[in-house]
Amino acid sequence: MYKSVVQPLEKEIEAYFAHKVKAAGGWTIKFQSEGNAGVPDRIVFWPDRPIEFAEIKRPGGKLRPLQVSMCKKISTFGVPVYIVDSKEAADQYIGGCLRAGFINGERVNQ
Repeated sequence: MYKSVVQPLEKEIEAYFAHKVKAAGGWTIKFQSEGNAGVPDRIVFWPDRPIEFAEIKRPGGKLRPLQVSMCKKISTFGVPVYIVDSKEAADQYIGGCLRAGFINGERVNQ
């Protein structure tokens, strides 16, 4: 007998991502820009650090061409855009932020 593996929905990954950012001392808000289709799903704020964007996808989900274009445009201004397509990817993002010197909103390794 085979068991099917149920992949998390995009909204479940997004909720997990938002929870993990908050737990690590950051803040994230849903980003919707009237008249600008293809913008990333989330703006992420960390203390003493420039804003970042996160595009949330279901596992195996692909960016639409318009999303690719918008992510590239945002990146040309020096603002990072991260693609988060699993809970593991959310954990890796948070781990990278913590290694960059933030733990629960406090700057470390100054």
